[in-house]
Amino acid sequence: MKTIILYSILLPAFATIFSSCQKDEAELPPDSRFPLPLITKDLRGDDTISGRDPESFLGKFVVDLYYGPAVNPQKIDIVVIRNDDKTNVKTIKADVTSFPANIELTGTQLTTLFDSTIRLGDKFEIGADVTTINGQKFEAFPEAGNPYGADTSALPGSRFSIEYVADCVFDIASFNGWYTVVGNTIGGGDWGDLKVGDGVAVSAGGNEISVFALNTIPSGVAICKDMDYSGFIRKYDGNKTRVMYVPAWDFIRDGWLHSRMAILRGVENGYAIVRTARQGELTISDHKAKVLFEESSTNNKAAGLTGNFPLIATKTIYSQFGDWFGYLIAIIALLFVLTRLRRKTVTNPRN
Repeated sequence: MKTIILYSILLPAFATIFSSCQKDEAELPPDSRFPLPLITKDLRGDDTISGRDPESFLGKFVVDLYYGPAVNPQKIDIVVIRNDDKTNVKTIKADVTSFPANIELTGTQLTTLFDSTIRLGDKFEIGADVTTINGQKFEAFPEAGNPYGADTSALPGSRFSIEYVADCVFDIASFNGWYTVVGNTIGGGDWGDLKVGDGVAVSAGGNEISVFALNTIPSGVAICKDMDYSGFIRKYDGNKTRVMYVPAWDFIRDGWLHSRMAILRGVENGYAIVRTARQGELTISDHKAKVLFEESSTNNKAAGLTGNFPLIATKTIYSQFGDWFGYLIAIIALLFVLTRLRRKTVTNPRN
């Protein structure tokens, strides 16, 4: 009797284990997740459309699947809208079935698709119409509701569309040269003193210095952190600069430090520094590092600073010869080390 009871308990257990093994070996059900597209810009293409020459635009982007190959669509159509107009959707490429897909888009294509010249400020948004395995189509830009029928914006790392905007990119290099003042409506301040007929020199940013003549006074402009680079600032000496104007943006805690870095550059190169700063220290200092005037704009405090200072420019050893003193100290230190090592070798000769 006990044997019968034992078998009646074990048999269902074995049946359950056997059934479980069969389920594990059976084919897994298809993934029920939606085949969401993942669209990213290819950095080898243009990031914006040139407002001056939109026809030269060449955009490159990649269309992939958010969930990877585990969740495939029947096909994807790459589409684009202009200036958020969801009633006028154009197809860039239809029937994409292989992923990731590398797509190119030109300014000429956009002009042809919308039968209109690209204007400054135009925004083109690119998305993907998804057709699922069962033939159901989900639009990237439905006139009402969210794309793909659900709010998928909260998914980490997702990107279902990209944008290209026709921008007018400022190229300072195209403004290089010597300009003559033909009128001045500023009415105050340093630039307000410019008179008709005065000359102003303009040069490109980046690795080039920016210099100008203010009432015949050789002057320069350096932006914020530029003043931290002594080698770059030394270039201004070739212009016989007498005063350096420094617009800056500090971060409250480093305001005093950065203002003193700028003042140090004035000492190294022998000219006055006029520095204005957001969330930092406004200073006027002479060529000997004497702080003549100072005001703080930290904690969103509105501040202004005016004052007179001597326009005395001097040639300094540093401006003429650069970092020679630092190199000299390094060489002397190296000689001391070598001498010390040599003495140890002589004192403790090997047997």
